[in-house]
Amino acid sequence: MPNSETSLAGGLQLSTRRERDGLVVVVLAGEVDLRNCAELEMVVAQEAAAPGVERVVVDLTEVGFLAVCGVRCLSRAQAKIRQNAASMLVAVSPQAKSLRRELELLGDFVLHEAVPAGLSRMG
Repeated sequence: MPNSETSLAGGLQLSTRRERDGLVVVVLAGEVDLRNCAELEMVVAQEAAAPGVERVVVDLTEVGFLAVCGVRCLSRAQAKIRQNAASMLVAVSPQAKSLRRELELLGDFVLHEAVPAGLSRMG
């Protein structure tokens, strides 16, 4: 799947881009909730399943709200990514303390404050 931008239900903006060395970055802006969770999970899983993908970064730095169903959909997407012998990282703004706490409590994610910082640590 080439670089793309789309609007999901509830006004969630999603863009994907292929970077170097098997890296895919999925950038979200808006609110992740029941209206768009299933579609979000499908897009992340599709990107991860593409040939040559070794790492997926989900950038939540512009997400203002993340429902529990959003955390669960990211967890399921991460499980699919791991089945493909790839890894997933989640970038969360340092100002989004409640979102970060929710991800820490409900998921098993590698969290970083920004995409560039996370990329340098993914090896």
